[in-house]
Amino acid sequence: MNQLYNDERRGQKIRDLAVRREERRVFREQELAAAAATIQRQRDEYTFERQFLQNYAATASSDAADQQAWAVGAAKRHTQQTCVQEALQAELCAARRQLQDEQALLRHTQVTHRHEEVVAE
Repeated sequence: MNQLYNDERRGQKIRDLAVRREERRVFREQELAAAAATIQRQRDEYTFERQFLQNYAATASSDAADQQAWAVGAAKRHTQQTCVQEALQAELCAARRQLQDEQALLRHTQVTHRHEEVVAE
């Protein structure tokens, strides 16, 4: 009877040990699954952040190119406007000189005409 009790007790210990081993195995599998999920989540976050930064860099580069092109165009327009203004200023000065010359010639003609009238009298 003692032998039967010892065998039964030993069998119960073996079953308890098997249950604990199974519980540890399940616990380790759950830990591994949680670690794998954490790693995958971190990879996804990294991939999303990298894609966001690449898109941001591409947009910033495109914006910088657009701004550079606008600045070059503005500089060309400014240069053209400056040239036009200088040409108009030169034409204005030439027209003023011509007007002054014509006014001086008119005064000279008027003085000469008066002098001739005085001499004729």
